[in-house]
Amino acid sequence: MNMPSLITGPAIVIWNGRSYYFKGDLGNPVKRETFKAEVNGAEIDERLKSQMAEVSGTPASQLDDMTKYWPYGVAKIGQPLFDSTNKLPLVIIPFSGEQITYPNAALTRTPDITLKAGADALFGEMTWTCLGDPAKGPADPAYFRTMAASAFADASFDESRNISDLYTAAWGGAPYDTMLSIDGFVLSNPLKLWNAGVDSFGVVNIILQSMTVAAKFKPANLTETQIDGLMNLQGPNAIPIGGSLAAAGRDLVITGGTLNATLKNVGPKDSLLHYSTARLRQGEIAFVQRRTWTAGAANELFTLTCS
Repeated sequence: MNMPSLITGPAIVIWNGRSYYFKGDLGNPVKRETFKAEVNGAEIDERLKSQMAEVSGTPASQLDDMTKYWPYGVAKIGQPLFDSTNKLPLVIIPFSGEQITYPNAALTRTPDITLKAGADALFGEMTWTCLGDPAKGPADPAYFRTMAASAFADASFDESRNISDLYTAAWGGAPYDTMLSIDGFVLSNPLKLWNAGVDSFGVVNIILQSMTVAAKFKPANLTETQIDGLMNLQGPNAIPIGGSLAAAGRDLVITGGTLNATLKNVGPKDSLLHYSTARLRQGEIAFVQRRTWTAGAANELFTLTCS
């Protein structure tokens, strides 16, 4: 009996001409959607309806071109994420083992971004979805993915860009123009997606149905009265039933030494106060977005810039 092969070790991802390093593990499941064949109410077989692969991991906290992580603007809403005339391969390059290349991949889950000084936690998990090559059929040995021997040779990682920084947020004037956070500012860009399928092929593309950005943080330097004023729960600026939470038309601007983020036209949705001997009074405030247009053209939802 031969000793079984033990294959282990980390990997990086190359997609759309960019390299992605990860804090920890990188997962690569193949997911198959199936259906059951039945006779007289009894299952006799399980058959393939569609298949795709996913590649998921939490990126290392390296500040560089932020469009690597949030690549889609408002023009992409309503459009396919996969372009058959401009396929974007995804390559998994391990430190040991075989290199895997998917010929047709798109980013389908953007990572949350956490802006804080006290932890190495800039990014949350991100996911790519990989479909078959639309120019090939399933019988082609290079249709879904290929494997080949590889030697790790990427040199793009720059440890000097792995930065923990100080951040403040502004939403209008004082006292909301220099807000501090108890444990960081968390920005999210969830994508609402639709899997477009064709009977003989399964899922052939994924459509971006909708996209908004949101933020949440626990303010460190606002009093209870100031939090009440921020929320506009009552008084002359109270948001009426049916009114927009972002009626004030303000951007949330978060600034640091290296990374700056602006979330366009957002307003506070929820707040929380703690009464405890083990936690600060200020709980989490969540901000949500209202989309806007200028002369019929949709305005962008956010900007992320690195210096």
